[in-house]
Amino acid sequence: MSDHITAQAATDSLSATTQPLPEAWARDAIEAGKRAADSVRFQYVATMRALQRQRESGESPYWLASHPCPPWCRNTGTHLSSDSPEDRAHDSEVHAVQFDSMEPSTAFADFRAPEMTFQLTLAFREVEARVFVEFEGEHVAAATLDEAERIARSILSLVEQARGGWRPAIIPFDHEGKCSDITCVSCYPLPGLSTGESA
Repeated sequence: MSDHITAQAATDSLSATTQPLPEAWARDAIEAGKRAADSVRFQYVATMRALQRQRESGESPYWLASHPCPPWCRNTGTHLSSDSPEDRAHDSEVHAVQFDSMEPSTAFADFRAPEMTFQLTLAFREVEARVFVEFEGEHVAAATLDEAERIARSILSLVEQARGGWRPAIIPFDHEGKCSDITCVSCYPLPGLSTGESA
């Protein structure tokens, strides 16, 4: 019964789209199509003009005046005046880590080590960059800098534990295992003294 209802609904929908439009609606549809085509045409012409000006004069995109590239941006030479806001991101180089001990990946029709990548991205109108994490091309996280730092510290703490350099956590917790007493010269040595020396 449900298959019959679904088929009937599809038939009704198809017949509704094939019925002729009233004349006024047809005129409106034609005008809307012309406006859309003109908009695409004007955008193309503006894009080509902006590219030509940038090639000839080295002119920077206008929006970089208020949102300049950070030192790590690798897109400096590819930003364009025609970039829409979502395309005005500043991206760093991609850092990749391969996992040789895991099952091989066939993502690119070849056996290879699976890979996790990390990249800084500062989106347009964002005040701080984020660390984008992907595994085998799949988005995993867009961490704030504080979050990325906590992830890095947590991983390093686990590595330190596994390699025998781990110290028990002190409450309140400190990533370096320091106590909470700032007068402790073992944890907070005076300037010019190494840990363990007394003044």
